[in-house]
Amino acid sequence: SMRSPQTTFGLPLLFTMRYRYIRPCLGAHLPSLLLCFMRAVLPLSVAFCTRNSVSCYRGRSNFFRRDANVNTDSDASETSELPDATPIDATVIDGPFSVNKFASSGCWGRRPLLVRSAFDANALLCGADDDEEGCSWPSWNNVALLSCEDDGESRLISHRPGDPSSWELELGPFEDEDVCNILNGSKDYGAAESEDKWTLVVNDVDRFFPSLADWVDQEYSFIPRWRRDDAQISLADIGGGIGPHVDSYDVFLIQMSGTRTWEVGKRLVSVEEEFNSLVDGLDVRILSNWEDDCRRGNVDRFVLGPGDLLYLPPRIAHCGVALTNSCMTLSVGCRAPSANDMISRLAEIMTNSFSGKAVERIRDDDLLEGDLLSNSGEITEVAKDRARQLVRSAIEEYLDDDDKWDEIFGHLVTASPQRQRINYPAPLTDGDEDDLGVWGNAKTAVSAMLEGNGALYQAEGLTFAYSLRPSGKKDTKKSYRLFINGEFWDVSCTTNEEEVASLLRILTSHRRLDRDVLAEGAPKQEHRCLPSDLVALLEDLVGKGYLYGSDE
Repeated sequence: SMRSPQTTFGLPLLFTMRYRYIRPCLGAHLPSLLLCFMRAVLPLSVAFCTRNSVSCYRGRSNFFRRDANVNTDSDASETSELPDATPIDATVIDGPFSVNKFASSGCWGRRPLLVRSAFDANALLCGADDDEEGCSWPSWNNVALLSCEDDGESRLISHRPGDPSSWELELGPFEDEDVCNILNGSKDYGAAESEDKWTLVVNDVDRFFPSLADWVDQEYSFIPRWRRDDAQISLADIGGGIGPHVDSYDVFLIQMSGTRTWEVGKRLVSVEEEFNSLVDGLDVRILSNWEDDCRRGNVDRFVLGPGDLLYLPPRIAHCGVALTNSCMTLSVGCRAPSANDMISRLAEIMTNSFSGKAVERIRDDDLLEGDLLSNSGEITEVAKDRARQLVRSAIEEYLDDDDKWDEIFGHLVTASPQRQRINYPAPLTDGDEDDLGVWGNAKTAVSAMLEGNGALYQAEGLTFAYSLRPSGKKDTKKSYRLFINGEFWDVSCTTNEEEVASLLRILTSHRRLDRDVLAEGAPKQEHRCLPSDLVALLEDLVGKGYLYGSDE
């Protein structure tokens, strides 16, 4: 079926997935890379990194602004006001991980939490055993190969132990030879204490592996869709790490294979303190005062094995170092817009406006009244007050309009981070029917699903959400907005209001949509008799590539 792994040279391709857009592009990499993998005794000397603030892709230099340890001064605008310096002790509990256990710990947004045996270690190890037959999770080799792809997001970070000024950053995609060199270089790892340590981090991995996207969606369903970020995977040999740093988001660190020690700070670090404490002249963010905190006893130390989970709230400094070879770590991150993000989005909208307060200018109709030109060089208090009021009224015009703000906020929190995505998601074209059959046409795809033949899936890596659209005083019926990837659709309740709301809830919270799942939202409707406007909506989403069909 379309969801079964594809193979080349007898090994699973990187993209062992159902998604129709994936190209068998890695076949070109495999011959040369397989030789390197066979020659390399040890895997990549690479380590783990978590994400930081909202991405801002402005060419290669700022490619990973949202990821931890990438130094861009633009994040300095985040608030630096934090609670008092009362020590924040981590909580340690036994698994398995569950929503109830996590909620009862009271750690969300407050303090670190270590969950021993949170997940089945054997299931996670499937991702560490290179090219294990039937394994749909990304393997070590898969992650390395993804770093060579144009639409993969990767970076190499190198350093010499004991030299805080030696950290260097290189952005992918990388050439096959680069990966080979890293592999071959790792064979002699540990021969000298001063030897450079290489770190490879790959973002957006769940976009290429539906099984991983499904797992994240299932295990972290308690986090709103618009607050979830990507799944990031790192690989490391002994000593691999990216140094002490601070993230601005909640993050869940799951050990897939090998062991890693985590040093976790006991206090919140403000943005101001972070920037004042960074090692100068680096492209990565390294805290220069970390050893001081360690000596003062302000750091907890934990060793994580396969299946263990470490949750970190925002602004808690941490440092991870691999204790074994073949150390593989999964990071499930969250995102939350800052005031800076929202104001920037609002300013963008106002800049492109042609009406309203945003296009008004300062007026001084009383300029010629009173003392004429008594001091032409002075900016008067009256002028400053008028300017302040004009700005305030322009902003309030949007903030006080519930409908406008619903649109602005929904766009902001569902728009894909500005990542290296090439023609993704790809819309259907006329020739797709020849290759994909019924799934290559929007109408036949939706019809097949409603008839019970196959299912529609959310395109991996996109955020689906909906909101109740604010109603005016004269409105008698409720209406909703569906947000996907920064776009929105107004969905009116031409039929049953509760039914429409239920269908939107299912559409946004289920990665897999089939006839039976949709029937849960429309119990009064026959399977094939969804309201015509909702059927048209599904067809539009399939045509845009936001939903895709599969026989499974």
